[in-house]
Amino acid sequence: MDQTLSIAKNSGPALEAVSLEVGRRDVDRAVAIIEMIEPFEEISGGERVRRNGDSALASLAIQVAEHKPELAEALSQKLADYNERARALIGVSRVMARRDGQRALAFFDNFVDRITDTDHGLEGAGADHDYRRNRLPIQLALAFMAAESDDQAVEREVRQRWAEMKPSRADFQFYYFDILARIDLLPIRGRAVAQEIATSSLEALVKRMHFYAPTFRHAYDATGELAAALAVFDVEKGLEFVEWACENMPGRDALFREEVLLKVAKAVGRYDSAAAMRVIDRIMGWHRHLALVAVVKAVSQYDFDRALAIADAVEDRFARTKAELLGILGNQLRAEQLDRISAVLARLPRYVQSDAFREPFFGRVALGIAPQGSHRSVRAQLRHTARQVRVSLCTVTPTHAAKAKVLSSGTR
Repeated sequence: MDQTLSIAKNSGPALEAVSLEVGRRDVDRAVAIIEMIEPFEEISGGERVRRNGDSALASLAIQVAEHKPELAEALSQKLADYNERARALIGVSRVMARRDGQRALAFFDNFVDRITDTDHGLEGAGADHDYRRNRLPIQLALAFMAAESDDQAVEREVRQRWAEMKPSRADFQFYYFDILARIDLLPIRGRAVAQEIATSSLEALVKRMHFYAPTFRHAYDATGELAAALAVFDVEKGLEFVEWACENMPGRDALFREEVLLKVAKAVGRYDSAAAMRVIDRIMGWHRHLALVAVVKAVSQYDFDRALAIADAVEDRFARTKAELLGILGNQLRAEQLDRISAVLARLPRYVQSDAFREPFFGRVALGIAPQGSHRSVRAQLRHTARQVRVSLCTVTPTHAAKAKVLSSGTR
């Protein structure tokens, strides 16, 4: 452990990952590791966000909430960062609701009453319950409780709390998009009350975007998160919002539309392959390759044959994309599935069926045929062309060098 900490000590995300793993066995030690995290910044939801140990602390509270609800409540009380308090409210309420919906509601009421942050929208006003306004994190917490609990009484109480919330014209905070970027809305889909609450809150946020659009510094990121969230429940509404954003959001460039649609395709691919392909049909250039990769990965988790059909449908002239898609599918097969492995190999474009590509095919996705950058942003990947060339040389050149060595030794 000491060696692990010495390696991770200068990286906040690395220390967070270590603390969550340690927290499965020793929460006190995990909290001590969290205290080592130094503040760092990252782009999330269209804004530059400053992270600190509260990010790991909120994740730890969510992680222990199901089996140790008292501890989750205690950890949540230590949070000072408004982003992380909102995320803990949503996550802990959701996890608690799986086992005890009434306890989740009690946590929700106590937690929201305790919050006082008028600058950032989560307000706790004591006995008069002024906090019950149209606040996105609060509504999403209610939606997740309704989605996770099978108790009809809990669902009724959730609906009652939602009905008591008062709409507010000031209901717009930039950290809302950071919240959307860090939670998974898919469990809400298909649960009537939960989906009604979530879609209502998202549609209200879309209306506020009309007023606040000019103030975004990273418009493509925020637009993508909101469009993807809308598409989880209604693909057409998500696409309508994309079209509006392409006309009205600031900072648009040639990549804006493709980057936003890429986020939508990733979200939709997790539950509807046909709708995801409709989104991909709107995407142009390199982003189409990235969208196909993301969708095939997602679809293969619930329908392998459909994912294979998507890969088959890629034209042979896009051999690099087809090879990577087949590599993704091949890497998911077990060694004993020889028939399927053979079927996948038989579909490979001819120029990658040499021994140089065939041998490591299942140990490494398509042997880096379409090398991906380590940068999270597609924009960064496209701008670092020199770096991509270097990666390509690292993956391909040794193979050719090895072949040349063999040929030269054979001619001696």
